[in-house]
Amino acid sequence: MTRRILVLASLLALIIQPAFAANGKTFMGVGAHFAGKNFEFDKSTGASFVAGHQWNDSWALVLETLFLDDFDISNPLTDDDVDVRQVAAMLRWYPVTTTRARAYLSAGLGYLDIHVSDDGTADHGTLSRSDVCARGNMGIDWPLNDTLALEVELAGTAGIDDLSLVSFHDWNMKLLYTF
Repeated sequence: MTRRILVLASLLALIIQPAFAANGKTFMGVGAHFAGKNFEFDKSTGASFVAGHQWNDSWALVLETLFLDDFDISNPLTDDDVDVRQVAAMLRWYPVTTTRARAYLSAGLGYLDIHVSDDGTADHGTLSRSDVCARGNMGIDWPLNDTLALEVELAGTAGIDDLSLVSFHDWNMKLLYTF
């Protein structure tokens, strides 16, 4: 599942980039995450992949994936740690842009999948849930040169329907490449 999402997002970004090249900037990147629940420090680390297109100085459309392993999320499924997989499409707004940094806010909807981590100590069967989620980010990106930027953000996810009791936040740092 993880590989499929990464391959599809990469292909989508590479396919749409030539079509939109005259109308903005396409970007892709990878990041490292540190996630928590209710701002406690009992957490999980993870990784992400992001692809997007900024069609003017103020707006961009972003596809973001998030992978967290062994997360003590205190979820409604179980007291055990869970693995989190998420894909979200978000609209990003850059209200403040300077030559040194750009602040942004993002909001969107996605798909959240959580399942019990396999630590080999118990047979949990197929204890997992998937449903729609809401995601929001706020952050700053610093251009390192014409094609690379470093992004630091605080993000939050809230489950909807079956996962309405699942919510968490994550801090992340990404390295972006702009086409």
